[in-house]
Amino acid sequence: MYKVVAMSDAESESEYTDHSHRPILGKAQLSTKRRFRVRKRKSRKKKFPGTHRRRKYICLAIAALVTIFLLAAFISISDNNNSNNNGTSAYEEAAVSTPSSRSRTKSIAVLNRQRNDVPLFGGYCSVTLSNNTQLKDSRSFDAVVINSTLDNILSGRDLINVNADHSLIIFCTDKPLQFSNSSNISLANSHLRIYDKIFSYSLKSDFVYQPYKIVRRNDSRIMSPTLQPHWDVPQATFESHISRNLFYESVIDSSPLALAILNRPCQVARKELIERITQNMDVHTYGECGEYSCGEGSCKFVPHSRGNKTYKFFLAFEEELCEDYVSESFFKALNGSMLPVVFGGANYTRFAPPNSYINARDYASIRELTEYLLYLDQNPEEYIKYFTWYERYYVRGYSYDLQDICEYLKKADKVKLKVDALKATNTTIASWLNENMCQPYELPETWTS
Repeated sequence: MYKVVAMSDAESESEYTDHSHRPILGKAQLSTKRRFRVRKRKSRKKKFPGTHRRRKYICLAIAALVTIFLLAAFISISDNNNSNNNGTSAYEEAAVSTPSSRSRTKSIAVLNRQRNDVPLFGGYCSVTLSNNTQLKDSRSFDAVVINSTLDNILSGRDLINVNADHSLIIFCTDKPLQFSNSSNISLANSHLRIYDKIFSYSLKSDFVYQPYKIVRRNDSRIMSPTLQPHWDVPQATFESHISRNLFYESVIDSSPLALAILNRPCQVARKELIERITQNMDVHTYGECGEYSCGEGSCKFVPHSRGNKTYKFFLAFEEELCEDYVSESFFKALNGSMLPVVFGGANYTRFAPPNSYINARDYASIRELTEYLLYLDQNPEEYIKYFTWYERYYVRGYSYDLQDICEYLKKADKVKLKVDALKATNTTIASWLNENMCQPYELPETWTS
């Protein structure tokens, strides 16, 4: 009886159960897994937005750092390139950036100016020109250049309105200064103590001014004047047939005519030298001490011919026999396709290429010199060898050049040099004058015997 009842209960139970073949425990476990999966999906949805933002911020930070690094590297490279292009060191760059180095433009006053050409000077400087020695206030100038003459030096009138405590005072002369006696030298030295620097024709000056320079054609390098020139090996013949024919045709029909420009002082020995040469060849003399006039001025333009005859030689006999003094007429002759014959106190290798001139001092007598000139006249091929230098060099004229003085002031400004340091010099004006004393104008003994 009990057994039937149990079976009925079991069957009735199976009629109301959806999963009659699965245990109740399995159903409970399945519902737990589903709830876990749902909870996990929900948690992922909650965490994703925050993680995404953090990743985005990290990427932006990395990109910013890379940009800053690249920008810094670019600026560094640009600064190095600018430094190399300007030829300045890091020290100089630091000096340029200081307030003192960005101060006003340096000013130069030029007094008692003897020349009419416009001076050259760097854009860093301003220049005030005056034809006399009158200056209202020298303290407003960084440098005062005084073009002195012998009379002005002896009288001291150049220095009347100059304050030497606040400016660099520069002694300037484009010609030798000759003192007749020892008393004049002592008087001059007393007035010259105020000067700080020398600006003159002498190659040993603090600042050198030469109106003409020799320039090399292939690289535009200035070769002379300088104390130690480095000339190329002289050419024996022309490299270009066009150049050779040009010079050859210009002299083939010309006569052995020479000219000389004789300006003051009218040296007796120089006049005697010219007269002895004219005994063997035709010479025309121009200038204040010559037979022909150059017109206005002191022969600014060298004549190339007279009548139907072309000058072949130029007698560049200097009015003073002084070291490093070569007159402008010598360079004008070089530039004018004439063969200069020089007689002076300078070392001409410092001024012109080899085989571009004839030095009269190389000959034992005036007769020997004139015979060689006549030989060149009769042999054009030998004559034109003195012009092969034209293929490598050329003559260039320069205006009154203040660029070295301007550059000196500029460099001193960069390193903050004071006026006292600017005035420091190794050569006094008095010692410079003594070293540059000219020789007496006398002919070699073998020339007069």
